[in-house]
Formats: sequence, C-alpha cells, structure tokens
Amino acid sequence: MALRENRQDARYSFTSDVIVDNSVFTTCIDISLGGLYIKTTKELDESAVVSVRLPAFEFTINAVVRFSRKNEGTGLKFEISSNEQWNRLVSIIDTVREQPGDSFEKPTLLLVDDDKKFRDQLKSNLNEQGYSVVEAKDGMDAIKQMNIYPFHAVVTDLYLNRIDGFKLIELIRDAPNHKDKPIIAMAAKSDQPTVDQAMRSGANYFIEKTPELLIEVLKTLRIILGGVSSN
Repeated sequence: MALRENRQDARYSFTSDVIVDNSVFTTCIDISLGGLYIKTTKELDESAVVSVRLPAFEFTINAVVRFSRKNEGTGLKFEISSNEQWNRLVSIIDTVREQPGDSFEKPTLLLVDDDKKFRDQLKSNLNEQGYSVVEAKDGMDAIKQMNIYPFHAVVTDLYLNRIDGFKLIELIRDAPNHKDKPIIAMAAKSDQPTVDQAMRSGANYFIEKTPELLIEVLKTLRIILGGVSSN
C-alpha cells in the first residue's frame, strides 16, 4: 500500500514494544515519517544518536534524541540512511494508519541454537507465521539476549556450546522476570533420559528435531501463546 499523505508531521498512534538502545518500553507510540514520540520512564541524553527497534515490524533505525523528560516522554528524529529504510517506514506508517490505536505487539520468541543454518531457517519460518524472533547462538548468548530483549517464550536446543540447554533452562527458571515463561526444548535425539532431564530442568515441552519439527513447534506455540496471524 502507498502512503496517501506524505507529510512528515502527519502522526499516527499505536501500542507496541519499542527498544531504544538496550531499554525496552511497552507504550503508546506516535509515529510519523520524521520520527516518533514515546512515553519513557527515564531521561535520555538530548542530541544523542540511539538505535530504535520496533519488534512488531522487525524494523531498526537510528534516531537523534530531540528532547527527553523523565516519566513524560521522548521525541526522536529518524536518521533515514537508504531508500529501503524509507520505503519500510512508509509501509509501517501505512499499516498503522489503516488500524489507528491498535496494538501491534507480536509474540516474541527467544530462539537458541548453535546451528546457524537451522536457526536461520526456523527463524524465517516463524517470522512467516507472525512471530518476532530474537536469536542466540549458544547458552551464553541467550543470557545476554534475555537481559536486553522482551520475549514471550523460549525455543532452545539442549546441546549448546558454553552453557548447554539444560543449564540455560535452569537459569531462566531462576530469573525473576522470566521464571514463568514457557520453554520448548529441542534435541536431535528423544531418548527418555534426555526428555526426563529437560523436564527436570524446567522445560514445559520437548520436541524432537525431525522433518516435522516446524509443525510441532507451531502447534505448541499456538497452545501456549494463542493464534497468530501471518504477515
């Protein structure tokens, strides 16, 4: 769809997660082609260049802090660096314009696997089904990502480098902010000792890595998170 009104001061509101550098806010956002305004709980440095990510739209862009007042709001001016970014921004605003005031928060998954090819393919398939995906290449990376990005559920392999999946699940269960998050464990083998250890660690579900993995993961996600419309 083409944006019918290309004025930079035409603003549209919606509710979603927004990540500014490493700070996560779930808030009402006013967005335009020039930038966005968000409610913030802390003050950002004026004139600083920050990274802005809208997980619901899989969109990241740099912006300059124009003003910021603690517990009031922050105004950000986009730094558009390419035609691709411009076209993506136009598409986002057009979507918001068609559904004013709606919530665009997608269920976000933390996907942990040390096989990049497998991880990329599963992420692509999950994106097509309407999920936002945060990737981690091993257990240590997963700990880092879970302290930065919000997520609704975890999909993790059990046999990982550095911190294995069993220990990772235990650490998630010990984290106050994440202890109740649903966890799907995966492994290439489904012998009973592996399944039992995964469940003792705190996994909610176990899925064997077979050609039907995606189907089983999607079925399980629909049970724990509800239905999601594909893009």
